Amino acid sequence: MLRPLSDRTPPVARRVAYVLCLLAVFAGTPLQAQPTTPNETPVSIAATPVGGSDAFRPPALDAPPADPWLGMDKAKHVGGSLLLTLSTQYVLVVKADWAEGDALPVSMATAAGIGVAKEVYDRYAGPTAFFSTRDLVADAVGIALGVVVVLL
Repeated sequence: MLRPLSDRTPPVARRVAYVLCLLAVFAGTPLQAQPTTPNETPVSIAATPVGGSDAFRPPALDAPPADPWLGMDKAKHVGGSLLLTLSTQYVLVVKADWAEGDALPVSMATAAGIGVAKEVYDRYAGPTAFFSTRDLVADAVGIALGVVVVLL
């Protein structure tokens, strides 16, 4: 049975517990492939057997999709990375009692790791099989904006 964290819980144990909770929240979301046609249903990646024919399909041989620098997708990446950086920083500093300087690299790494994981997912299991370095640049811009907000 799990016990709630108390004031007597060592600070290191509290920090580890909060970081594990963050990881559980982000890692517990099942990934789903988007339908390519209106009649097709999404397929859960977790439910696909290892070595299945559609689990990790090879890259498409045709040209990569258009990836404009100033599109809605880049705005979503900037905003998502900004919010991930700020929310992780808030949880670590306010809820887990970390020092701001100690929490900032963890906040940045969390947002960057999720951004890279999303692009790897897009490359191997996404509907377009396209890894976008422009999306990673947009993620970096969002993380930088989050750092600026934290340091203000």
